[in-house]
Amino acid sequence: MKLRDATVPATGRDRPEKGRKPAVVNRLRDASSPYLRQHADNPVDWWPWCAEAFDEARSRDVPVLVSIGYSTCHWCHVMAAESFADPETAAQLNADYVSIKVDREELPTVDAYYMDALQAMRGAGGWPMTVIADHDGRPFFTGTYFPPRPRPGQPAFRQVLSAVTETWRTERERVDGIASHLTDALAAVHEKVAASLPAGTAAEVPGAEELTAAVEMLEASFDARTGGFGPAPKFPPLMTVIQLITHIARVGVGDAGGGGDSGGGADAGSAADAGSGADAGSGARALRMVRTTMSHIAAGGMRDQVEGGIARYSVDGQWHVPHFEKMLYDNALYIRATTAWFRLEQWLAGGGGTGAQLASRYAALAAREARETIAYLRTTLTPEGTFAAAIDADSLDDHGRSVEGAYYTVAAADMQDAFPTGSLFTAAGRVEGRSVITAPALLDWLDSAQDAQTPPWEGEQVEADRQLLLDMRAERAFPHVDDKTVTEWNALAVTALAEAALVFAEPDYADTAREVFTALLATADLPAGRLPRSSAAGKPGDNAGGLADWAGVGRAAIALELLDTGRRHAVGDNLGIAVAAARHIRSHFIDTSSEPMRCTDGTDPVIGFSTSDPVDNVTPAGRTAAAELFLLLAELIVPAIGWREPGAGETGDTDDREGEGDHSGDGDRFNDGEHSVGGTRGERAGTSGEPRPRGAAELGAEASDIVYGLLSVYRPLIQEAPRGCGWALYLSELLESRMVHVTTASRTLAERAARYPLVAVVEIAAEGPGGSVPESGATVCRDAICLPPLSDERALARQLDRLSPPRS
Repeated sequence: MKLRDATVPATGRDRPEKGRKPAVVNRLRDASSPYLRQHADNPVDWWPWCAEAFDEARSRDVPVLVSIGYSTCHWCHVMAAESFADPETAAQLNADYVSIKVDREELPTVDAYYMDALQAMRGAGGWPMTVIADHDGRPFFTGTYFPPRPRPGQPAFRQVLSAVTETWRTERERVDGIASHLTDALAAVHEKVAASLPAGTAAEVPGAEELTAAVEMLEASFDARTGGFGPAPKFPPLMTVIQLITHIARVGVGDAGGGGDSGGGADAGSAADAGSGADAGSGARALRMVRTTMSHIAAGGMRDQVEGGIARYSVDGQWHVPHFEKMLYDNALYIRATTAWFRLEQWLAGGGGTGAQLASRYAALAAREARETIAYLRTTLTPEGTFAAAIDADSLDDHGRSVEGAYYTVAAADMQDAFPTGSLFTAAGRVEGRSVITAPALLDWLDSAQDAQTPPWEGEQVEADRQLLLDMRAERAFPHVDDKTVTEWNALAVTALAEAALVFAEPDYADTAREVFTALLATADLPAGRLPRSSAAGKPGDNAGGLADWAGVGRAAIALELLDTGRRHAVGDNLGIAVAAARHIRSHFIDTSSEPMRCTDGTDPVIGFSTSDPVDNVTPAGRTAAAELFLLLAELIVPAIGWREPGAGETGDTDDREGEGDHSGDGDRFNDGEHSVGGTRGERAGTSGEPRPRGAAELGAEASDIVYGLLSVYRPLIQEAPRGCGWALYLSELLESRMVHVTTASRTLAERAARYPLVAVVEIAAEGPGGSVPESGATVCRDAICLPPLSDERALARQLDRLSPPRS
């Protein structure tokens, strides 16, 4: 790990005596992080996160100030301009502290540890994060943004520095007591999370009743008018949306599309009684939450109506006025959510009935959102071929000032003159006196009773209006781009593109996904266990990837593996990458020998603390990201190949058990059976009638155990905070639905199967002799039960229709 600029020694004559003002050394100029380089020319004597910084503080007997942010953070810019660029503030910091600058995106473990401390002390968190710690890194004072001058209820930054310095010098025992108490409390929390459940508790994922209860709890905080959950500011609840879509696919909606005022979000509540019991009612209510939320996001100003993509969050409750920074992870998850939404609405539209036309409109809107977000994402590719991390909210206005939203907003007069009533583009909300662009015509179109209307985003006038807005933007300064490559976030994008490639029958999406994945792994050495958290300009960063990075890479590899026509079941290429990632996770982040199973997100090598946060926040938690990888390995890869290394033979006794159920004809339902996460799928007979080896099934069962061990922690958590368990609930819904899996050698049949929201896995595999499927048709399995091959698209559709819950 690179701890400091090698050309700048941290010891000897560069270390001042106690009380002596140190010389300012530019240690950040060659940092891989754009955020750190933004601070390289500050008069503050910044250090990167390294052991030498703490050694320096110990030698000088001063506390450590840890300032954490990221390059597209608006308030980080504000505090930098007000305080870190100020010579007097810098002189105070240099004399009384050792100051460390941290990019939260490069060091998520450090950020998570100190964020826990901040929330424990203050009850809330945010960035910039200001932490003051002792020589061992133990925090004893925390805060966020501090202004340069006092404000009501908020001291000036220099006042805070002076007070902490005085306390450090005169009340060291008090400082040590605070640091010890807080560190012990954080350790206890992390220990509880790492252990997941009390010893002796069965590892169980949330079941059907708990999943329905989670939907009801979400409904209690749902904004029925404009969607989302809770008050402003509103973050796009994308993992919760995917969870709700998966719930609907499992339980159905009855006549969910019929009747009611859609309000931009079709009132499905009137159909609750048309389904089968309480679950069907929860499906109808879930549909209303999905439609209302996604349609209002699509029509609002948080969604960039001109160039595509979504901003990080909306400062108001209507999704109108965004905080304009665009993050890769948000847009990757938006693609996954809109792709899943499209699958759901296409399926509902195919059911006929009174709601079919409305469902088809929602499907068209979902497709528009996915396609335009993918088009936007492709504009963010770096020269190295990966996706940039983020685009700043701030940019220079016409007067040369750095202003939030300057690039994206339009002068009110220009909107009135250029876009008359009836245009897709409308002004709603103000930022710095300028208008945010929204598209309320989308909601009007969804509400319209007229048949066969052209979608409002199509047509020559819309394109002319969009081009005018693009021309306006072309005259402005483009915001700063954080062009570093974050492994976890790029992996999320690759997975999203691979899924969209099949659902929308767009091979170009798959090509982009493969190219980005290849570029992403160019800085890694997976066989040697090396995966950087981030890279820049084609060079790996100093910080090792954590659980979420390894899990994301493995998941993305599987997504690409499923698209590779002609693949045979053998370890190599993407399959080998997924296996390598799973092996690394199992040996470095998960203790499968402990009871209950332990899991950590990562361990910081500088001061040794670990984190284990189960909350699905803006991205899936490391725990749930790993659970998704092992779920797919258990379902698909592991039982098929027995986790063999290349060239190794299959060993172990065979199991002669046949699959259960009536296999007569293409339209018969599967018999109900025990839940399986795929461990028994490896035992099913292949198309030649040859059974799989027992050894493969045992390895599949291990992956299954890991899934249950990782997800069991969420059973108590969802009762308190279902919004923080979105990905865990999504995976639990998949397990409860008993994992429908379609294997085919036909891309046409694969694309048809991918349109069914109940289908969890679509595998395009090799055909013919030695392959995994027959020369034509498709095989449908659910849990360990598989039907004989279905002959054509029509037979496949009939079978999937019979497996699916009520939709009309």
